Amino acid sequence: MAFEYLYKEYLNAILLSSTLGTNFAKSDFSNVITKSLSQNGYYKFPDGFLIQWGYFSGGTANNQSINFPLSFKSCFSLAFSSTTDNTNNSIWSVNYAAIYASYFTVYRRYADAGTIANSSQSFRWIAIGTWK
Repeated sequence: MAFEYLYKEYLNAILLSSTLGTNFAKSDFSNVITKSLSQNGYYKFPDGFLIQWGYFSGGTANNQSINFPLSFKSCFSLAFSSTTDNTNNSIWSVNYAAIYASYFTVYRRYADAGTIANSSQSFRWIAIGTWK
């Protein structure tokens, strides 16, 4: 009888610690990282760090707006890359005009030996900042 009692208490202790461990794990680690690994995506870390990226290929207007997948609290770095067939020694550039919490604006320009104009060149971007 004493053995059965001890055995039941032992099982209850294991069950209780297992349940507590599972509940604590869910509450502590259920939202460690949220992410979207699409072409326009993000990686959101629990300490407030946020990385976002994307691809843009629309229009030729200056001061073009591009939305972030998520809003930043503070965006402190923004970089661009673009590619083109450079057979005529031309220069393509993408520069940001302004950065806001939920979007940024860019100017795209094209220059060769005789022309300077707005560009329609597509580009990729990456932004780094905080979400909290």
